[in-house]
Amino acid sequence: MGIARRDILCGALALLGGCASVPRPDAHITGRAFSRTRIYIPPEAVFEAALMDVTNENQPPVALARQRIEPAGPAPFDLNIPFETRQLQRNGKYVVQAQVSLYNQLLYYTPGSHPVLPDPAFHRTDVILEPYPQTYATARAGIAFTQTHWRLVSVGEEPTATMSAPEKGAAPAFVLFHPSRGDLPEGGAQGEFSGSGGCNRFLGSYELQGARLRLRLNTTSIRLCLEGGKDEPAFLGALLQASGFMQRGRELVLRDQEGKPFLRFRADEDGEAAFEPYEPENSLQ
Repeated sequence: MGIARRDILCGALALLGGCASVPRPDAHITGRAFSRTRIYIPPEAVFEAALMDVTNENQPPVALARQRIEPAGPAPFDLNIPFETRQLQRNGKYVVQAQVSLYNQLLYYTPGSHPVLPDPAFHRTDVILEPYPQTYATARAGIAFTQTHWRLVSVGEEPTATMSAPEKGAAPAFVLFHPSRGDLPEGGAQGEFSGSGGCNRFLGSYELQGARLRLRLNTTSIRLCLEGGKDEPAFLGALLQASGFMQRGRELVLRDQEGKPFLRFRADEDGEAAFEPYEPENSLQ
């Protein structure tokens, strides 16, 4: 059965004299996570689903609640994500995301958008699982390339380079790749991306095939930043030079034409912390 971290916390506090200070879930997201085709789920695979607040695209998504089934068992999976109704605001934007992983390697994910509305009548949603592309660049991915808030960690070949603070009122540098459009050959995708350079917002398009990645900036806002966002020119210039990418766990690295890593990102989100990575004693990692 799915286990919510909040229930575990409340149970622990109950042993210390109660959990009156911990709000109790008063609603559930229900539905099913399924695949349109028959899929094989390894015996030690883990299924996870989350209710995400994606209202503010300039900020990392907020995980409002999570569900985990371990071991996952065969598909389809019943969704049962407990949450508090007060968390859903009328003007907010909320989605359900799900995935199946094995030893922290992403096997199946939900590439489409699966919205949830504040009205209790719309707290049921079915999500579609699809195999995550298994290429040289994605074989060790722990999270999807698209629909992830990739926070910029460093610019240049030195991975420990310190990033400058963003301009006041601007989002820290990040990039978000939106879901691929159209049916493309296996390992291929194209769509739009958006983000912030730490000063200005930008929009662009991407095209990838296997481990190759091509980015094109379509437009940027025009704002003069005097106090922050010092890395923006180097960041935007590097995006245009990207020729390939590599995922490992929750990290994304973009490479130049010579294959050298020169942009590093990390998946970023707020709210309820993710479950600890699943790594049994007999894991190969």
